[in-house]
Amino acid sequence: MSEVQVSEAEIAAHWREEELFFPPPRFIGQANANDPAILERFSEENFPECFKEYADLLTWDQYWHTTLDTSNAPFWKWFVGGRLNASYNCVDRHLAGYRNKAALIWVPEPEAEATQAITYQELYKRVNEFAALLRDF
Repeated sequence: MSEVQVSEAEIAAHWREEELFFPPPRFIGQANANDPAILERFSEENFPECFKEYADLLTWDQYWHTTLDTSNAPFWKWFVGGRLNASYNCVDRHLAGYRNKAALIWVPEPEAEATQAITYQELYKRVNEFAALLRDF
């Protein structure tokens, strides 16, 4: 595979790029942080219990008993006693509603190469293939 040469002028053109792309209203409406009251809910007087709101968006194998343990600073522990599966939360639980939707969109550099979209179903297959390889190793 040959290495593509990129000139300093081409790199500088990307550095100067300042165009803004605003998300559509439908996307903003479904965002987790779209509520103006979020500043009050996540204010200092509600710390650290306010983070329970976002932790509850995840699927937990075992719920935690302490939101934040500061007893061994600076080695703080969040959601002590809790247990979750990151792969399940990122991939598996989205299969039912978004099986054929893009989970990852890869835009390579240089930009002349093809963009790749990997659906949740394909990502699920790849993750499980790799997990089996690790298990059997």
